[in-house]
Amino acid sequence: RTLAIDAAILKRNFLIKNLSGGFHLQNMGPAIFYIQRDEADPIPFTTKFGLAYTVFQTPIHDLKVVGDINREIVKNYIDKRPDPFWKAIYTDLIDDPDDDWKDELTDDMIFHIGLEYWYVNFIALRLGFMEDPEGFRRELSFGLGLRYGNLGIDWSYIHEPGRSDKVRTGQWRLSLLVKL
Repeated sequence: RTLAIDAAILKRNFLIKNLSGGFHLQNMGPAIFYIQRDEADPIPFTTKFGLAYTVFQTPIHDLKVVGDINREIVKNYIDKRPDPFWKAIYTDLIDDPDDDWKDELTDDMIFHIGLEYWYVNFIALRLGFMEDPEGFRRELSFGLGLRYGNLGIDWSYIHEPGRSDKVRTGQWRLSLLVKL
């Protein structure tokens, strides 16, 4: 048994009109094990910072440009249990004798950028790009969304340009939305 907590903040009109900014802390919790407690693995504690700019918004058309940066913060050891997430903030980001703090901060960052267009608040078209320099991954995604009242459905397709094994190319993601 375990418990993980997420916390986030979103600020609309952040610094300038039509710009939203958000910060998210994800998976704050203890390590998890499946069979033996002494072989626990950390839940990937992740920090995310994102911006969204509304280019234009009318009753018929809505266009946003979005981007975010994610950084997983995990400190594993071969001979002992992983650090708890709150300690890994220091041991993973700052206290590494092989790298200076600037390298530690920017290592393992994942970048996303995208566009979202809505027509009559009913149908959405989405285009995105993901760059993971440390994991040598680049992905393009294309998506569609439909909203009607309190219900919605979203679909996306992933393509990996320039990668020979194409591990994620062709993956679909589907989500359903019910507003309560």
